[in-house]
Amino acid sequence: LDSTLAEVARVRRPLSPSPCEAATLRVAEFDTQLAPGNYRVGMSVRGGVRRGVTRGVLRVVAPDSTLAMSDVVVTCGVPVVPESPVRLDPNPSGSVRSGEPLVAYFEVYHLAQGADGQGRFEYETSVRSAKPDPRIWLQRWLSPRREGQDLGVTRQDAVLGTVRRQFVSMSVQTLPPGRYRLDVTVRDVLTGEERSKFAEFTREPDAR
Repeated sequence: LDSTLAEVARVRRPLSPSPCEAATLRVAEFDTQLAPGNYRVGMSVRGGVRRGVTRGVLRVVAPDSTLAMSDVVVTCGVPVVPESPVRLDPNPSGSVRSGEPLVAYFEVYHLAQGADGQGRFEYETSVRSAKPDPRIWLQRWLSPRREGQDLGVTRQDAVLGTVRRQFVSMSVQTLPPGRYRLDVTVRDVLTGEERSKFAEFTREPDAR
């Protein structure tokens, strides 16, 4: 629904086995073209006599020429053969099982181009606990949490054109089981512009 509550799109899809967990999870993908503006999005799922519903808000901004970054999406691994356009296997729960790496995907738009037609970008990742810290501020300052501090990386690369599609893969086996946040900051090396996004994931307990 748009801001006047008029319906602008309605799509129905069957659910298919998830590449993340084919035995227990089902997924469906939806895409539609929307003009810039504010929207209300609703989804319902039916299985037999049971039904689930969720609602949310969406803001589509007008595109411009400044540096932009997509959401960071936790995925079920990296595609064996890169496709064009990229088709993702999203991991909606963000669960990373024991022995598996954390894999995430994002895109960067409107990179500046140098005289050689190439853009240069740098991205930095960091991992930290997503669990609220109940300690008082002095305890947090004297003894900050350090889970994930050794997992951050910084990479720089060149790309022909103004768009970069990027997968990030890292081992999270040194992390205790729990909920974490992956932060990604992207910088256009030629202009100095920066953008940041994040995604949460769960490091599952080791199998016994």
